[in-house]
Order: sequence, then C-alpha cells, then structure tokens
Amino acid sequence: MNRQTIELLTPCFCGGAWPREEAELRVPSLRGQLHFWARLLHHSPADPRAMARDEQNLLGGVNSKQVGIRQDAVASPFVPRLELRSRPASASERADVCPHDSSKHDRPAIPAGTLFDLAWSRRVSAGNSTDAEFQRVLKAWLLFGGLGARVNRAAGSVWPVWPGGDPTVDQFLALVSSLTLPPTVLVRVLPSPISLGDPTAKRVWNAWEKGHRQPTEAETLRAVAGDIPIFGRDARKVFGIRGDPFGHARRGGRQASPLKLKVARFMERDHTIFRLIAVADDRDKRGGSRSAAVTALCAGYSPPTKSYDRSWNAKPLGFLLQAAGF
Repeated sequence: MNRQTIELLTPCFCGGAWPREEAELRVPSLRGQLHFWARLLHHSPADPRAMARDEQNLLGGVNSKQVGIRQDAVASPFVPRLELRSRPASASERADVCPHDSSKHDRPAIPAGTLFDLAWSRRVSAGNSTDAEFQRVLKAWLLFGGLGARVNRAAGSVWPVWPGGDPTVDQFLALVSSLTLPPTVLVRVLPSPISLGDPTAKRVWNAWEKGHRQPTEAETLRAVAGDIPIFGRDARKVFGIRGDPFGHARRGGRQASPLKLKVARFMERDHTIFRLIAVADDRDKRGGSRSAAVTALCAGYSPPTKSYDRSWNAKPLGFLLQAAGF
C-alpha cells in the first residue's frame, strides 16, 4: 500500500453526515477532486469520448451520456483511504467561510495544521490503467488542489509533508514542469502582497490588513483569494468582461471558477514563506476575458445611480494576479 502524509494549510469545510455539526475527511470529496484534475491533465477536445473513457478506467464512474458512453458503472482500479493522524490541540473546530467578509457565517471545519495520511492500494482485478497515470493525477491534486467547500478560493489547501522539508519556489515550479500540463493551463506562484512595487497596491493591502481579524499569514492569503466582487451588467460593459473568469453563483445555477487559488508553503533563505498558487484553466475558452476582469479588480468600481450593480474598492488579489502576468 502506498502512503502520503498531508497537512492542511487552511481550514477545510468538508461536510459529512452532519455538516452543520462536524467536519470530516471524506473519500468522496477526494474522488471528486481527482476526477477534476484527471480531466484537466487529459483534456482532448478532439476526442471527448476517449477522454471520458480513460477517466472512467482510471478513477471509475458511471455512464457518460453526454459523450455517448452508456456502459455500466466502472470501479476504479485504485482504492484510496484517508486516515487522520493529528489535529492541533488548541485549534477551533469552526472557521469563517469567507474571512474577508465579517458578515458571513462560520461553520464546522477541520483546522489548519491537521495532518492526515492518504493511503491507496490497487485492486487485484485492476484494468489497464497504470500506477504512473494515477500518481500523475494525484501529484496535480497535491500541488494545486484541496478538499471541501470554497476549495477554489484557497480553503482546504492541502500540502504534502515533503521528506526533505518544504520546497523552494523554483523546486515547486520544476515539479509543475514535470507534469507536462496542457497548453490551456497556466500556473503561477503569486508574489507576496507586501513586495508589490505599486504604491496603490501597497496602500490597499495595508488598509485591508489592519482590519483583518485573523492575522495568520495563510489565513490572510485565503481572505485575499476570496475577496472577489460580483461583476454586474454595467460593470461588464465598462471593463469589457466576457464570460465568467471567476465563476458565478446566481439565480439559475452556479459555475465553478476557472481560476483556482490555493495557499502553499515554501522555504526561502532558511525561513518559511506562504504564497498563493493560481491555476488558470482555459479549456474550451472557459476563462473568458480574464485580463479585463483582473483590470476591474485593480481599478475598483462605482456604478451609476440607476444600476443594480454593486460597487467595490480595488482588490489586493487583482494586483497579485497582474504582477504574475494574468
């Protein structure tokens, strides 16, 4: 049996049988994440049916009528398990869902600093999928993903317990290169907010940080990742925003954000630093006009009098994304 020890860098909102009372590590949540990263790694717009079949053979699944696959449910050749190792003794069992917004509620969460093991074995009657394919998907999830609600906004950020200690940023980027990501995927380690040379960005960041209620570095970055406004009709026209570069949650349904953000931990000159990792997913042009949306984050917006749009001030995340080339 293979085994990897993992640490949660930010609170994980992974609900189970009693989501309003207790958070718990769940294999179904992990499976959903692995399916997503498998689709991203094996994206093949020319042959979506073959892509769906490969995903089923690797991770299991039911028939995919959208691409013409009507076979019975397929079991994954790999069986994962999540085993709790330890939790911080003094940590709260609840956390703010949106730490950037004090008006939002808190909910049960597995606290940052929790250690758990991901163990996996291969079924005796496994199919043709190789261990290397599964470990590539697993590696993508460990580097870019997480668990639970608000995972695209840096909640539930997972981080491997590295044998030789946390990597440097350059070592991390070398691991990213070894994944051979599709050209539609862009990965960046965002700079430190306090290192930005733009005086406007520094002023916005300092003003925001002073009012923060949880000043740990990782949780502060999670707050920055989640502080994204809703782009209304008038704001879209002003900035030329097309599509949903940061996803949406409005009447008629939700769309997951094509920009994934997570908190990561690195070594730099013998001390620990935390940074946000941004993964831009442009498969099938789902990223929309991201550059226009980033410009809007940096500029702020005040809607005209006769408008249903909401106003917003310049957002620190916009300056971080802009500095990283988004």
